[in-house]
Amino acid sequence: MDVPDFERAESTLDKAYECATNYRRNFDTFQIDTQKARFLLQASLSGHLKDSDPYEVFFEASTLLKKAVYSKKGKLNQVITQVMLFIPYYNEFGKHFSNQQKNLLLRTLEDYFDLIEKWNAGQQGKARPRTISKRNIDNLSQLRQTILMSATQENT
Repeated sequence: MDVPDFERAESTLDKAYECATNYRRNFDTFQIDTQKARFLLQASLSGHLKDSDPYEVFFEASTLLKKAVYSKKGKLNQVITQVMLFIPYYNEFGKHFSNQQKNLLLRTLEDYFDLIEKWNAGQQGKARPRTISKRNIDNLSQLRQTILMSATQENT
């Protein structure tokens, strides 16, 4: 998806899920889920999913990323790379989210902050720690603040 060929990306992801389901028993789809979430967010941002509800796209992507985080093989640092797409996504589509949807997004972000704290603590002392960067944490904190401000403005 580095080159925006969304039709091909969607077809490839569908084929990957099909292979995982039909040919491998108990296959952990965490990597496919992560890329499907990335596809949904990027395709929506580029206008490829213009007929889709922005919150529904976000919710599906978020669900896939949570599934990937909690899989046995999932790694938070790989998921956070895609979670960072929440920032441009919210900047583009957040104005269409209701306060209830914004609150659900805030809860999702809080879950990620908790996961990041545990992840980074677990990386201490490792020979090659893969911590979530302060920059990413700060960017997600800024997103949280932006959502809070927009929800407050909507209430006044």
